[in-house]
Amino acid sequence: MAEFHVEQREPLRVIGASVEVTLDTIGERVGEVFDDVEARLRDAHVDVTGAGLLRYTTVSRHETFVVDVAFEVPVETAVPPGLRAHTLPGGLYAVARQYGAYSWIGGLTKELMDWGDHQGLDYAMVPSPAGDAWESWFEAYPDPPIMGPEGLEGPVEIGLKLAD
Repeated sequence: MAEFHVEQREPLRVIGASVEVTLDTIGERVGEVFDDVEARLRDAHVDVTGAGLLRYTTVSRHETFVVDVAFEVPVETAVPPGLRAHTLPGGLYAVARQYGAYSWIGGLTKELMDWGDHQGLDYAMVPSPAGDAWESWFEAYPDPPIMGPEGLEGPVEIGLKLAD
């Protein structure tokens, strides 16, 4: 059962890499990038005990789009070669938390958006060349997944930044 609420979040520094995906390929593509980013961070002696996450700016049902695959790191962490750092902005977020099959994350995200719309929440968007993009939309994975009856599963947290 998912939990939905609004919470204040501090800025979060992450280091990772970007990957081009489609809705059909995201599951298979991000797994290998998570493994690569984690290995690079460990090789650089970076503590990767923080949550792994995906950050979206735009999503397309029919075309490719870019997802950032990253790990939460301390602010002072040096960026290993081939990776990049960015900061998820602090502020109020609509958040969903659930333990379950990763195959349901799209459904959980829709439930969060529907819940937020019902609450009258206004999501933070920013202009981009392709039209408005999300200021901050992330999926966080605090623990490594395990294999369940419906595929990979584990705890997940989805956050959508709200407009100021």
